[in-house]
Amino acid sequence: MGTMLDSDILYSIVAEVADPTAHDVQDLRNISLASRLLRAMALPVLFTEVRWPHPDKHSEENGLEFFPKTLWRHFRKLSLLWPDHWPDSSPPLWGDRYYIGGDYHPRHMNKLVDALPRMEGLSKLHISLQCPSIRSLSISDTPLYMSMIPRVPSDFHLEHLSLVPVGQALRVGEGPYDSKYQDLAYYIRDYRKKYRNDSLVRYAADALLYNFAKASSLRSVQVSGDMCTLHDLARHDWPELQTLILTGHAPRPYSGVDLIDVVARMPKLADLRLLFATVKNDPLFPILPCQTSSDVAHETLAGNPATLLSQIRHLAMSNACQLSGVIFHYANHLERLVICAISDLPRVPIALSRAEINALINDLGTPPTLTTSDTSASGVSSGSASMPALQSLSSGSTASVVSSSSSSSTTLPYPSLKLLRIMIEDKANPELCHKICELFPHLEVLEVELCGYHDGKSIHAWDEFVSAFTPLSRLRRLRLCIQFPEFDETDRVEPWRNARRECAAYFAERLPSLECVGFEYRKRTGTHRYEDSWLEYEVERQSDGVLVSVLEGRGSPYSAQPVQEDVVPHHHHGRGLRSGPGCQDHLAAAMNAPRVSRLVELPSSWYRFPEVWTPEYITT
Repeated sequence: MGTMLDSDILYSIVAEVADPTAHDVQDLRNISLASRLLRAMALPVLFTEVRWPHPDKHSEENGLEFFPKTLWRHFRKLSLLWPDHWPDSSPPLWGDRYYIGGDYHPRHMNKLVDALPRMEGLSKLHISLQCPSIRSLSISDTPLYMSMIPRVPSDFHLEHLSLVPVGQALRVGEGPYDSKYQDLAYYIRDYRKKYRNDSLVRYAADALLYNFAKASSLRSVQVSGDMCTLHDLARHDWPELQTLILTGHAPRPYSGVDLIDVVARMPKLADLRLLFATVKNDPLFPILPCQTSSDVAHETLAGNPATLLSQIRHLAMSNACQLSGVIFHYANHLERLVICAISDLPRVPIALSRAEINALINDLGTPPTLTTSDTSASGVSSGSASMPALQSLSSGSTASVVSSSSSSSTTLPYPSLKLLRIMIEDKANPELCHKICELFPHLEVLEVELCGYHDGKSIHAWDEFVSAFTPLSRLRRLRLCIQFPEFDETDRVEPWRNARRECAAYFAERLPSLECVGFEYRKRTGTHRYEDSWLEYEVERQSDGVLVSVLEGRGSPYSAQPVQEDVVPHHHHGRGLRSGPGCQDHLAAAMNAPRVSRLVELPSSWYRFPEVWTPEYITT
């Protein structure tokens, strides 16, 4: 039959048989069994509209069965229709109630979640299910319209909502990032060109934030600054919100509304992440009020004081924000702090320069009573020339960094901070490390990352860095962008790896609290593609004849097990070693600590955006 009739004619026959007013769907199914060609013609018609789950399609091995992958491309309308009687059955069918009267939790929803992104022709999704237990919703890279927002029952309360607009592709630093952003095709898709700057998306986002979800019940929100305004966020009360993540580009300034006004409506907010990408010639996002009342400094026009920032425990900021040490005089109870560089892909982020870092550190260490108006008004920008105020600060900050004894009497410490991640554009030096330790004496996790790391001539000896970290008696995890000599990548002995392993052993022997130590290197990921990465080691120590893994049971931030590869430490014999009281002190402390028995190399890790606190291992 296939050789006698044209494909277009066959399709016309299939379309005629598929007419529901003249034929039953079973007729089309029967025709599809006649030949492969007729089956190929009938499948797009038979599976234009589908529903799931099917009560009779299940097995003991797989549970509820889902459609074969070969059919997904034919779907145009998908209906998720959960049978009403399943939750009410005893015991519940294809779901669980964890206690009597509790919410019904449907099973196998992961099959639908995994399949939806690969249904290339899907244009309509209908959901009808009695599952008030759903607490988290994430919509990413999907065009949004008001007509898409469904009505929800009164007992439906989302706790976690994430809205990522079409085409948002951000890169934090120059480390690993999602592989889909490395494909040029991602940026030239027609629908991304069409919907990337859709002006109507903000109205749909408002409906999702304030109507579909309820500000009164949300505990965490991630939303792009392209989809919201500070004015809208400040119009609602968020009594349960604990985490606010703003991504994309900074919201456009709105007259009389500041970030402090938003925080004032969120009494439980503890985790604030301002992960904006820098935009050339755009103003930096202000964290402190731009316009203040005439009588009180750093108080918004609405009367909200900057001291509200004291409720924040975890703060992450990109270089698209106005970075000033005055911020931390108000946010003075921070436990975690991240200052990172973010850009829109495929552009590469530019982190803070040495002058900007020095200015920020000088500002941080200056008590509020000694902070000038110029200092409080200055912001640290990335990729641009420093302002005169910054230049004046940086000129005097270098001396204060070098001489700790002269600055200790006026330096303002921040004892609550336990985790610090910072990205810099220039090479790290012992003076920077010393000042960080002076400002944050109780650090447990420290990561200093160089954007665009390159090996080169070593300027500072290892013991200079070790001496800087000696005051940190609680330091457990350290990542540092120390400069290592440049080696030939094709050398099978891998001298670049051996040098870092030797340095890790040197640090572990002299810093007795250290549990994990890593050093930066430039990793080749393609013919002409590189990225920053960390070569990291777990430190195992010998104590009273017992081998102790210091990461075991101590709240390791890593989600996977370390690679079981023993690495014999290469002991440092004299290179970079110098005598002096400071060196003798940390050597004496190291002698009293459990002996380093073994270093275990850990797999590569990355921060999956918008995660900034805890890295995870790269499994592929």
